[in-house]
Amino acid sequence: MASLAALPLSVLVNNVDGNACALPPLCPLTTYSLADVDAVVNRNALFMARLTALVLPLLARRRPEALLGTERSLVLTVSSAGRVGVPWIVTYGASKAFNWALSVGLARELPEDLKTAHIDALCVVPGEVRSQRNSQGVPLREPAWDDFGQNIVWKADGAIRFGWREMMPYWRHHLELALLDRLPESIRTVCVMDQIRVKKEAWDKYYSKNR
Repeated sequence: MASLAALPLSVLVNNVDGNACALPPLCPLTTYSLADVDAVVNRNALFMARLTALVLPLLARRRPEALLGTERSLVLTVSSAGRVGVPWIVTYGASKAFNWALSVGLARELPEDLKTAHIDALCVVPGEVRSQRNSQGVPLREPAWDDFGQNIVWKADGAIRFGWREMMPYWRHHLELALLDRLPESIRTVCVMDQIRVKKEAWDKYYSKNR
């Protein structure tokens, strides 16, 4: 098997997810053990940062025959709207905020070095997406995982051409977050709490029936 260093790489997709704590997945931080905190941060933030640092030198390589300016590489990092500060998954949301900052900072840093100037960094920011893992308390209006993935593929190239640092592939997520940012904090807190409370109650009910 070829070593990692010998593989031709042009795209890194950072898409690690999971609130790796003791069940149920939505619970107060006071119930977390130190191992729970470490597990969430290690899976969602530390692993991604280490992998990005490891793979960047591979993405920086160019084929000898490539014309100057014609070969691009990409670091595509999936963050989460959880960076707004979501109760009952506060460590998970904080790790997603870390990923957002990692991607945006990297996007600004890479053009400053000729060796990495051909590498783009783009952060994908999802809201609620229905999937096998995220299946409880998710409104039916929200996109399914496969449709959301297609939106990423269709829109990422345009976002990079426009010089965007982040992209919200689904229009409703973009609208919701834009409106949320403009609300007073008292109203913003009510909106966030109302939405996540429905989700928490759905997961609590699910685990009470499936223990």
